[in-house]
Amino acid sequence: MKFPSLSRFRSPEKAFPTLEEMDKRITRFKAKIDENIKESKGDDHVLKSTMKESFLILPAPFDSIAGIVYDDSSGSTREKIVHVLSFFENLQSIDIAQYNEILTKIEEMISVKEPAHWNSQNNMKKIQDIIHNSIKKNNTEIQTEDDKLQEQQELMQVQSVTAAPAPPQDKNARFGENVEHIAKILASAGIPVVLRSEQNIALQDEVKQEILSLLEENLNLREGILQANKSVIEEDEHLLRIANFYHLTGDSRKAIEMYDHILKRNPAKMTVLNNKGVVLDFTGEYNNALECFNIALERVPENVHVLSNKGITLYKSERYQQALECFDAALKIDANYINALTFKGHSLYRLGKNNEALDLYNRIIRLDHSNAEALYNKACLCSIKGDEYGAITSLERAIRLDSSWKEAASQDKDLGYLKNNPRFKAITGYTQN
Repeated sequence: MKFPSLSRFRSPEKAFPTLEEMDKRITRFKAKIDENIKESKGDDHVLKSTMKESFLILPAPFDSIAGIVYDDSSGSTREKIVHVLSFFENLQSIDIAQYNEILTKIEEMISVKEPAHWNSQNNMKKIQDIIHNSIKKNNTEIQTEDDKLQEQQELMQVQSVTAAPAPPQDKNARFGENVEHIAKILASAGIPVVLRSEQNIALQDEVKQEILSLLEENLNLREGILQANKSVIEEDEHLLRIANFYHLTGDSRKAIEMYDHILKRNPAKMTVLNNKGVVLDFTGEYNNALECFNIALERVPENVHVLSNKGITLYKSERYQQALECFDAALKIDANYINALTFKGHSLYRLGKNNEALDLYNRIIRLDHSNAEALYNKACLCSIKGDEYGAITSLERAIRLDSSWKEAASQDKDLGYLKNNPRFKAITGYTQN
């Protein structure tokens, strides 16, 4: 079997549709609505019976949100449709930075990595509220900018043509501009606020270099500001996201330094403790990681992310029974939390409880049909049991979803039962020495 997979988790912009994909789907959705209205020929009953089928054109979780907007709106079917269309037309008006900011806010509130977890009515409402409030804020900001522009234009009209040039921008102003720009780039790149163990977010080289360049410039600006006996104010969340950026781009030591800097100001900040624990886990400092998770759990005992992260560290420390206790506690809070389910399955396997582990992987596959890792590990357990058909079928599906499992399969001793099977050789390219 393969433990753990570093490519299992996807960044928010991968879990949700891209802004471009969503825009295309909404355009198709609008066309389908027009088609339904025409086909109904004024019959409200016919229109109502075909209406919600159109929602399926939208990507998850926006299809569910469309249903909520429709159900919560008053009036006739056509009036309800107008409310749905208005909601999505407003969503289409935002740009990529604002869209990713919405996804970041959603990620902080609920787990966006498990599609099944979106489906509860409560979570759909939360997502809808975040989007609605962000759109409302965006529209207000646009209006404010328009007002500012008009004021500037009016001021320019009464100013002398020979007005003196503006003074050069001071270091404080430049520092602040950089902070705002860095925040937007980090949000657009999908850098999360809350880290999860085994999380993998790929950044484009040009984005990484731009952020590093701005951070280097701000480091120099900060020194100049401090030398001038002026204060430098940076919010914890901004520093936290920068620390996460350092970790996700390979500089875990720098990330830990920044977490410690924040914790000096706010020792009880749970998110920082969790993230520091994740980074310490990544560097193999398991006992120090567990200390961070334990302090975080003293403050927030029922946080699903911290419980699951602690469980993963215990799993890596080969304390499988203790790891199971953490995963069970996490699953009491969120029964469909894929991270906890996956590593609970791994822990059960390590304890020799193969049937229970197989049940866990089957459950994950029911929740997420495209989970190649669960399919691969199911194949291994089926092979151990002597279930050749189940093993080959699951392995084929895993490799179809992610071809990188071919190499693992050809070397995995747990799949030894299949090594003489022609289908195994065909899908893995395995040849006996």
